[in-house]
Amino acid sequence: MVKRFWYQSRLLAPLVSFIVLAASVVGSHAVAQDVVQDGAPLTTTVTINESTLDNGGVAGPRFMRINFDALSSAAHSVSVAWDSDADVRFSVVDQTTGSRLNDSIVRGSNPGTWAGDLVGGQPYSVRAWASSGVANITVSVEAAVALGIQQQPTSLTVTEGDSAAFSVVATGSGTYTYQWFADGVALEGETTATLSLASTPIEDDGTVYSVEVGNGLEILSSAPATLHVDQVLPETAVVVGEATLDSARAAGPRFVRFNFAGLSSSTHTISVAWDSEADVRYNVFDDTTGNKINASTVRGDNPGVWEGDLVDGQPYSIRMWSASGIANVAASIEASVPISIARQPGNVMVTEGDSATFFVEGIGSGALGYQWLLNGLPLAGQTSDSLTVLNTVLADDGSMYSVDISNSVESVRSEVAFLMVNEQAQLGLYSTEADASVYSLAGPAPTLDFNDTRPGDAWARRLLRIDDLLLVGGDFTGLVQRPSSLDVTSSPFLAALDAVSGQPVSSFQVPPEVDSVVRALVLSPSGQQVYVGGDFGVLVLDAITGELDFSIQVSEADQPGRVFDIAVTDTQLYIGGDFSNVNGSFRANIARLSLDGELDTVWTPEVTNGFSSGRAGPVQAITVSPLGDVVYVGGNYSLVNGIPVDQSSAGRDVSMMPLSAVDGSVLPERFIPFTSVDRDVFVHDIAVTDEYIIIAWGGPNLLSFHLSDGTRLQQYRAKGDVQALEVVGNNVVVGHHGEFFGFLPNPIPLEAVDPNDPEVFIPHRLHVFSLDTPDFAPGQSFRTMSPFGIWGIAAAEDGIWVGGQIESAGTNELSVDGLARFPALN
Repeated sequence: MVKRFWYQSRLLAPLVSFIVLAASVVGSHAVAQDVVQDGAPLTTTVTINESTLDNGGVAGPRFMRINFDALSSAAHSVSVAWDSDADVRFSVVDQTTGSRLNDSIVRGSNPGTWAGDLVGGQPYSVRAWASSGVANITVSVEAAVALGIQQQPTSLTVTEGDSAAFSVVATGSGTYTYQWFADGVALEGETTATLSLASTPIEDDGTVYSVEVGNGLEILSSAPATLHVDQVLPETAVVVGEATLDSARAAGPRFVRFNFAGLSSSTHTISVAWDSEADVRYNVFDDTTGNKINASTVRGDNPGVWEGDLVDGQPYSIRMWSASGIANVAASIEASVPISIARQPGNVMVTEGDSATFFVEGIGSGALGYQWLLNGLPLAGQTSDSLTVLNTVLADDGSMYSVDISNSVESVRSEVAFLMVNEQAQLGLYSTEADASVYSLAGPAPTLDFNDTRPGDAWARRLLRIDDLLLVGGDFTGLVQRPSSLDVTSSPFLAALDAVSGQPVSSFQVPPEVDSVVRALVLSPSGQQVYVGGDFGVLVLDAITGELDFSIQVSEADQPGRVFDIAVTDTQLYIGGDFSNVNGSFRANIARLSLDGELDTVWTPEVTNGFSSGRAGPVQAITVSPLGDVVYVGGNYSLVNGIPVDQSSAGRDVSMMPLSAVDGSVLPERFIPFTSVDRDVFVHDIAVTDEYIIIAWGGPNLLSFHLSDGTRLQQYRAKGDVQALEVVGNNVVVGHHGEFFGFLPNPIPLEAVDPNDPEVFIPHRLHVFSLDTPDFAPGQSFRTMSPFGIWGIAAAEDGIWVGGQIESAGTNELSVDGLARFPALN
């Protein structure tokens, strides 16, 4: 069927080339397609004009120029036909050169026909006129046009479940045929110029589509087009507020503003619903710029819904009001939140035989799944947000753990965390003589006890050994090669020594922020950081260089705070001491933070009614169970969460409580030593193993061993406060400031008695107890002279370091100040 185009001659010239092109593009719907026998060329006939010629110039023009483009580079036949006895004549002209192509004017027959070669796409014209009479003419061009693809199928990206369509536009002579393919396989029934997919499943993602176009003589293959299917993202819905709106302001305010933050950098849906016929309206504001985001006020529907793009974490607000009536409104936001990792699993360092736990915190829409990997390979059954490696062995050292977090759409892999397994130290025999080659401390140290009568002495409050590095924290001015030397290496409050040679090291540089007494030193689970607590709060230092990473404040305005002890788990940091504020929030002497210093706003127990002095604070010891579920808190307090502490057999306070690591509540287990002394029982230190809880008591000066349910297994008595504990392998090293430890059946050990005078005691303030025997048998003991004794211990196979207020040490009565070492015997 031939489409007929009627134009006045003066409008025809600029449109003819478009008509030819359109006809060739749309194929049989626009032009007559002539199909000839096999082997013969297929031709295309295009009507380029229909008009009227009149030699009198009345019914139409006498002369007309009809422009057209050649259909292809091939032989063309130009035909002019008319409907009367008029004398119509024409010529064919090359418009590029202006030359006439026919040798003589075509005349004398109806239709008049000219045949000749034309060049595809070049401009030509038919110049026709009526020598006599009036004629309605039809001008057409015919040629064989090679098959071609003018418009290729293009790749598409759609969302799962959406429709998709690929199309092709062919050119050339003949009737077109089509066959679509998916990944090279023919699709049954898909034989039109368009391939329509009603609903795209996620399985179609990456499918490559193509089409073959034919015209009876030849077949062409299109370029490939790929279908990309994005999965429907799960969404996270958050209620941002509930309130009552009242246009009369009787039951509630007329206007309410809800502040919220964007869930992700994506499209959000905000919904405000209410429970009445009130006329509730709202706008959404960008609180960073103060600009309203919605184009017009949301109104007229319950719920009122707005959809738009928001930015992750940026502040926004919903500003609602009731134009009439009372309404209880609830506002919520919903968005697809991509998976991200809020807390990466951290490196874990343990001693062989201990368990190691890795944690990860993922955020994102949908149900999150976890798959842990060891050295890049999935671990069967390890599909929670934590992974515990039981009974580590030395062969586990250096193992790399990571985790894949996924939802129904995407998967994100965490950073790699290393498991570091140290060989379990086994304490042997040590020299009872103090090492004369090591440095000690230089005073004065007036701050550790307000009643100290020896303000010129130096104090080492805590010791921490990291491989061959010994950190010494306390109250002192620096390091000195024994007290007899006047050459002091300045290093106030925190110093670094070679743990084997006892000489100062320069690789660890103490930052100036350590500007007061150091009371706590703890290594991070990764072994990469040191948590330093004291009268400045908490400083987190690089374990190799000493560089300050960040700090935690425990003071507010003119209210100072002090941190006496620190405990860490794989994910959390506990601090205890004498403070009422942590990072700007109220806390009563105890707090929990993330390992990077973010205060836990949920865990908020209160430990109160304690006293403070230079050496004492309400919380003096804080330790966590191996499973991380119990927090043991010791000190001189009398209330926890308003609950009074238990009483000793003498009816005095026992300041030792276990708290839940989940909610900070007081747990029912009780740890009470036996004593008939009419004094409050304080706690100076707590050590926890997989089997035992070991407690260093003051007031009544006791060392007790308990099971985790509080059962007391063994108890020893000292002549002065038991102050320091360190578990090493199967031993616990104990420091105090009395003259000796008594134990049944030997209440006064023989080594404590002066052989020259049985009524004179030789102070032994450092002791090693075995954890392998039912009675926790005491082993070696070591002599020190000092009023306030030992407060810090760092024991290893090559030696035992002790710190405190120490004046001499060892059977050699070596003169020291605050720090001494007993080397291992070869």
